[in-house]
Amino acid sequence: MNDYEDEQVAKVPASKRGVAFLCDVVVIFVASVLITTAMHLIDLVVPLLTRYLSQVLIACLLLLIRDYFNSGRGFGKMFMGIEVVDYDTWESPSIMQSIKRNIFLFAPVIMAELVQIILFVLPKGAWGSWITLGLTVLGGIYVFVILPLEFIIYNKSEEGRRLGDLFANTIVIES
Repeated sequence: MNDYEDEQVAKVPASKRGVAFLCDVVVIFVASVLITTAMHLIDLVVPLLTRYLSQVLIACLLLLIRDYFNSGRGFGKMFMGIEVVDYDTWESPSIMQSIKRNIFLFAPVIMAELVQIILFVLPKGAWGSWITLGLTVLGGIYVFVILPLEFIIYNKSEEGRRLGDLFANTIVIES
């Protein structure tokens, strides 16, 4: 039996979640710079490593799993006194829940980075520009449809669950 079963969960304000997100982005940006710098040193021994793993891709991968570490409290959530928990068990989210929860925010960037890796590996041709154009159009649709949907769902939800929370079966609560 957990402490939250009989309580009504209060919606964590968007401002608190937003500040936590910005804190996570800053910390992860610094971490990705350090990781990329180390990779450039390793690149002297293992050529092309940095071509396949860009700083942007590393940052996105870290942002995907940020809710898994420290019992659902990434740096930003810890700073703001909030945490992510499993909606049913109120336990820390699994790594898959963290990925599922955050994939909606970073899918276009991750896809663009993966396509750049594929375009680097495959022979050059005119089709590469068509793929880039297609990704640009899909990214635009995504930004104007999915991201607003995230915020609409959050605002309409009494518990403050966004699309990523529904998909991962998680909720953000006060710590």
